[in-house]
Amino acid sequence: MSGKNPITILTDQDAAMAKALATTWPNTCHRLCIWYIYENAAIHLSSVFASFTNFSKDFSSCIYDYEEEEDFVNAWKEMLRTYGLETNEWLERLFNIRKKWALVYGRQSFCADLTTTQRSESMNSVLNSRQNSSLRFEHT
Repeated sequence: MSGKNPITILTDQDAAMAKALATTWPNTCHRLCIWYIYENAAIHLSSVFASFTNFSKDFSSCIYDYEEEEDFVNAWKEMLRTYGLETNEWLERLFNIRKKWALVYGRQSFCADLTTTQRSESMNSVLNSRQNSSLRFEHT
C-alpha cells in the first residue's frame, strides 16, 4: 500500500487482532465484519431464531436500517423486550461493542459498502449450516 495505512479494516471479533490493529494502525477505523456477527448470533441465539420467525428481520434491521443513534438504541431495546432477551449476556456484550458493527456508527468510515453487498446470502449460509432450512434472513 506504498506506506499508507488503510482507512477502514473489517475483521472478526478476535481480541488479539483488535489489539494488534490498534497498535499498528491507531488511526484506522476497525469495524467488525457483519458476517461474523451473524455467524455468532446463529450460535448464541439458535433457539431464538428457531422460535421466532420475525427475529431475523428485527435483528437485521437493527444492524442496517437506522440513520440516527437514538433510533438504533430504541430499536435494539425494543427487540430485546419483544423476544425476552433483556438479560442475554451475548447480546449485552455485542451491544457494548456496537460502534464496531452497527452501521449507524460506521457510516462516516469508508468501506465501499462491503458489509451490505452479500448480506442476505451470508446470513442464509450461516443459518443453513446451523438451523433447519426453513429459516431465512430477509432484508429489504
